[in-house]
Amino acid sequence: MNQYVAMIITALITGFVTWAGTKKNFKVALKEQDEQIRSNTTTEWKELYEAQIKEKNELKKEYKATRVTLEEVKSKQFEMEMKLMKMETDREEEKEGYRIQIEQLTEENEELKEENTVLREENALLKGVKVNGKFNE
Repeated sequence: MNQYVAMIITALITGFVTWAGTKKNFKVALKEQDEQIRSNTTTEWKELYEAQIKEKNELKKEYKATRVTLEEVKSKQFEMEMKLMKMETDREEEKEGYRIQIEQLTEENEELKEENTVLREENALLKGVKVNGKFNE
């Protein structure tokens, strides 16, 4: 019976050692797997962070270029508005000049009509023809 007890004890010790070794190997494997997962996660987060930094810098460059373009467009718009205002002012001045010329020509035309009427009357007097239904001599 001692022999059986020794075998049982040996079997128990062997089983315990095997179980403990397996448990330890499992813990080591679990720890290595955990470290690998953490390492991969850290690497992925780092890559994501670097990609976002790169994209942010590209967006900053695009924004700066867009602002420069916008400022150029605003400047050209202002120049065009100023030119348009000058053209409108010049057109108004030109219209005013034409209006004054028309008034002057109208006055001159009326004066010439009056002068023409007087000259016709004088001419008729000199010729001795009817003026306003009367003969002049």
